[in-house]
Amino acid sequence: MTIHTVRRTIRRLSVRYLRGALLGLVALTLPGGLALSAQVQRESVADVRVDRDQDGMVDRVGDTVSVRGVALVASDVMNPGQLDFFLDDGTAGIGVFSFAGGPRVSRGALLDVTGVLEQYQGQAQIRPLRYHVLEDSVRPLPAYVALPPEPIDLEPLEGRRVRLGGHVLRVWANAGGHLVSVLPDGDWTEPVTVFTRFDSPVIQSLPTITRGDEIEAEGVLGQFTPEAGRGGYQLYLGSGEDIRHRGISRAFLTLFLRVAGVLALAAAVWSFALRRTVHHRTRELAESEARYRLLVDQAPGAVFIVRDDVIVYANPEARNLLGGAAGLSTDGDTTLGDLVQPSSLPALGPGSGGAARSMPTPALLKFRDGRAREVLVDSAPVPHFGKAAQQVWVQDMTEWNERDRERRRLENRVQQKTRLESLGVLAGGIAHDFNNILTSIMGNAGFLRTSGSLAEADRETAQDILDEAKRAAELTEQMLTFAGRSRVSREALDLGV
Repeated sequence: MTIHTVRRTIRRLSVRYLRGALLGLVALTLPGGLALSAQVQRESVADVRVDRDQDGMVDRVGDTVSVRGVALVASDVMNPGQLDFFLDDGTAGIGVFSFAGGPRVSRGALLDVTGVLEQYQGQAQIRPLRYHVLEDSVRPLPAYVALPPEPIDLEPLEGRRVRLGGHVLRVWANAGGHLVSVLPDGDWTEPVTVFTRFDSPVIQSLPTITRGDEIEAEGVLGQFTPEAGRGGYQLYLGSGEDIRHRGISRAFLTLFLRVAGVLALAAAVWSFALRRTVHHRTRELAESEARYRLLVDQAPGAVFIVRDDVIVYANPEARNLLGGAAGLSTDGDTTLGDLVQPSSLPALGPGSGGAARSMPTPALLKFRDGRAREVLVDSAPVPHFGKAAQQVWVQDMTEWNERDRERRRLENRVQQKTRLESLGVLAGGIAHDFNNILTSIMGNAGFLRTSGSLAEADRETAQDILDEAKRAAELTEQMLTFAGRSRVSREALDLGV
């Protein structure tokens, strides 16, 4: 039941019977069919339950009663002025006399009746004082009981809303309206009569129904007594449909609805999967960007991105290198030409054909503030927000090169010293060997000079040999001194001659 229906029903009820109406609306929402309620009033309306034998109602004859129920005709011809209401779950009923001049009540409608209890032929009856038609509150209810394919006892369904589908056996009319004998689908052998008034919008909206037609009908099930023959159960029509010509269109509609449902489910699944994929991709992209920024910011060198000659990104090392003491702004309006002299710009440009360099290239960067730095430059093309850009890596090598040059100077000095030491060792070795030879020459020359058997001329020749040997010994002494290995000492020795 919709909120709109509830509000409309409450507005149509009097304030005096508002509590009873709300109780009835709650009863309508109970599952399993149409549930009804009854109330009895002396000074005020009190709750009461009606038994099957109606003893509970007979004991209260003379009371003012408020009841709600479905209007079912007990005798269409013999007593057309009486309405029969089924209360609670349809197991009990009470007769209600319609008052003269009252509006016509549709069979199968839900009424809220207030009247005085009377006893008529041992049965409790109600002489109505006023009533409200609540038919609008019944129509939206989905609580229908569909007849199964196997025959069942219809008595428990009396007073409830029933759906049946079957084939028409007979169509006739009486004083109240149309009667259609319908054999329910399945193994049923006894037909069910469907009743509707002549002026019913349901029957007027359908084509002419004839024997053999297949129909579907929904309404309130109740007993009826025909003019002749035994009684039976009658379906007081609330809605109906002629399904003789619905074959292909209904099958197509069913197929369309199923396909639409599958497509809607697939779209929902796809949308959910797409949202998850977008969420995961977004998170992965954010994590990747964070990792890249962390690596670049902590990279051992200056890394910056140039797009259209404008520096759009620079890590801390690049800001220090390019900007100097003042630093570097990446607000999007600083170009390389603002920082570097024109002669150094080609060194920071891309490789041949705009491709990545095969290896870092040494270069001398001269800045406009007068600085000059020796660097290694490497670059590669990268996308930046959908546009082509160049990522440049610059390693400042100035201090490293200074240390390398100092190291080479020290190495040269060490090598020179090593060469001198090697030369001294060589000279010392030669001097020692040569000194030994000179010692032998000087000894023999001195022996000959003092020999008495030599002529004077020979002694002079021996003296010349001795003098030249001494001069050679002095040269040997100088060589030992150069080599740092001079160990010459003069000492008087007694030779015993």
